[in-house]
Amino acid sequence: PEVGLPETPDVGSITYRSLQQDPAGGVIASGSQLFLALVAPPPDVVDAYSFFGKIVDGVEVLSTLTVSDTIESITIIEE
Repeated sequence: PEVGLPETPDVGSITYRSLQQDPAGGVIASGSQLFLALVAPPPDVVDAYSFFGKIVDGVEVLSTLTVSDTIESITIIEE
């Protein structure tokens, strides 16, 4: 990741990128904005996105998420 975060199961990465199409070539129906929370980004994602933060609490939840889950709250702490 661009910010040098370790790619380990106990550290998550957060990324944002405005896109017209997703990396697989499909059309994004989310207003062309993505917010991704990843435990370890696959190699093809690392070059396409800018990573700007890390998950400091609740990273264990990432492995339990499904496609139909929704974000109920996010707290961004600026340091």
